[in-house]
Amino acid sequence: MVGDNVIELMNHILFGCLIFSMLMAILFYFITVRRIEKQFLIEGITRPDWDGIGLRIPGYAIIILCDIQRLNDKNYPLLPVAETRRLATKIDRLLAFLFYFSAVLCVVILVVLFMYE
Repeated sequence: MVGDNVIELMNHILFGCLIFSMLMAILFYFITVRRIEKQFLIEGITRPDWDGIGLRIPGYAIIILCDIQRLNDKNYPLLPVAETRRLATKIDRLLAFLFYFSAVLCVVILVVLFMYE
């Protein structure tokens, strides 16, 4: 009976985490991505035409979050890496972190629930 309570609690936590993750994705898009892409238009950088359903949103988040040399314009041609990092603010970094943290937390909870059942 204790196991059932734990699984029910984990389901509630997963539901809350999914809602939080969706909220972070929406906030990251409206606060960060739209501002950065408006600045790109001013600077003459075109928006990626390959994206129709929002797959560039996690791309922008990983560019902002992971400031490593290997992730650059040459190795990642889908989005403008250097310009994205230049335009990113502290709020953008926080939103990118919360966006990825909530997504990873959802995956971890799903794995735990899968192993429990």
